[in-house]
Order: sequence, then structure tokens, then C-alpha cells
Amino acid sequence: MSESLLSEVSRLLEKMKACWPQYNLDGYRNIWIVKPGALSRGRGIIVFDKLENILELNTTSLQRDGKYVVQKYIERPLLIHKIKFDIRQWFLVTDFNPLTIWMYKDCYLRFCTQKFTLDTTQQSVHLCNYSIQKNYKNDLNRSRELPDENMWSNSDFIDKYLSKIGRQDAWEKLIYPGMKNAILCSMLTAQDIIESRKNTFELYGADFMIGEDLKPWLIEINCSPTMARSTEVTTLLCDSVLEDVCKVLVDKKYNRNASTGRFELLYRAPIIPTPNYL
Repeated sequence: MSESLLSEVSRLLEKMKACWPQYNLDGYRNIWIVKPGALSRGRGIIVFDKLENILELNTTSLQRDGKYVVQKYIERPLLIHKIKFDIRQWFLVTDFNPLTIWMYKDCYLRFCTQKFTLDTTQQSVHLCNYSIQKNYKNDLNRSRELPDENMWSNSDFIDKYLSKIGRQDAWEKLIYPGMKNAILCSMLTAQDIIESRKNTFELYGADFMIGEDLKPWLIEINCSPTMARSTEVTTLLCDSVLEDVCKVLVDKKYNRNASTGRFELLYRAPIIPTPNYL
């Protein structure tokens, strides 16, 4: 009897997998992450596993405008030496009509200080934001192959992890294209509700998680991302990003053949004419 039930459960799970894109991300826990809508840099983010605790937020000091972002927590992220990480990816929007998006070819990984477990909701385990992790000390028992400053560039990720598991091609064939597609789809869905103003731009920071199958998942997009020289990695990359933003905005405007640095054109939509009655 037990074998027949197990077989039926396995059959149902396979059917769910076929129509559930995030099947491989979920575990057996009902964990949710809640973010205040008016805060940034990881402030006020809490991990919950009970609905009543989420509802209690309306009576706490965290409530500002009463708006929260509630996301199903990724219970099965890709771990490196048992440590959770996410990816901060920059992209630049120089126009919304026509929508014009530039993708930065470099990015960086942010590691937590403590080993990943679902048995605790501690920020040091679950939230990769540097502004949070800088307040904690690295776990003494974690791998020495992880960076002391809890950051890798994407090239470090390829050399120190993907190459060692025989998947050095995953960045160019799966991860980077997946991030580009997620960013493009997000901006296409939002372009109609964003006021288009000429001679303006916005530099965004998109945060991604990687699944165990190396597929990237967009978790949020930040306007005005921090460009602080907080670590050796960000000191190098942030300076390069700011310099290359000037190349796209200034040099490219006066010379169509000018270098755009590490920015590549991700998307440029056809111009949509404004109707006469508007």
C-alpha cells in the first residue's frame, strides 16, 4: 500500500513539474520574505514561515505607507560551499520612447556570512545585502575558498566555481542570457506606466538568485543602486560602471562609433509616434 501511494505521489509531482516553472526552487517549508515598500539596503526585510506573523506587521513600527513586497522564498538556491549568494547586475535605460536598454557585461556576487539553513530566519543566513552582512563576522567553519569581503566578480564566479564543476560555459550560455531576458521582459511590462522624458537616464541594479540548475531568477530591481567602494570588487567595478555610463550618455551622443565600454545595447524599440490628439 505504501509503495503504491509513493508511486502516485511521484507521478503527481512529475505532472506539477511540467507546468510549474519554479518547481525546482521550492522545498518543503512554507517560507516567505517580506520587504517594506518604502525602504532600501535591506532595511526592514524579514523572513517568515507563519501567516499570522506577516499579518502582525500592520501593527508594528515598520509600517510606513502600509505597502510591502511579499515574495515566496527560494528554499533551494544554488549554494557555494554551503553559503547563499545573489548577483547584482547593472543595466542602463537611456530612453523609454523608444525604450532603450544597455546591459553591463560585468557584475558581482554577494555572499552571506553564515551557512545556509532553513532552521533559522537570521538575516546573516538569508539576506545577501552588503549593508546587512557587513555587520556580521564570517562563520569560522566556512570554506577558506570563499572571499573574506563576501564578494566575487562574475569572472571570479566562472574561474573559482563554474570551471571547477565543469560548467564554465554556463555563464555565457545560460546565466547571462537569462538575466538579459528577465530584465528586458520587466522593462517591457513597465514602459507604459513610466513617464518618458528626453535627455534623462536611469541606472538600475537588478538582483538575481541562481537555482540549483544554474537558471537565474530575478528577485528585484533597484533604482539608484549603491555605487560605494565598499570592497575591492566594488571599488573596481563601480568606478568602471560610472565611467562607462558617461561613454554611453556623452561620447555616444556626439560620435556614433564611440566606445561604450562594457555596456552593450540590449534593446532599442521602434519609435512610437504620439497621436495628434495628445
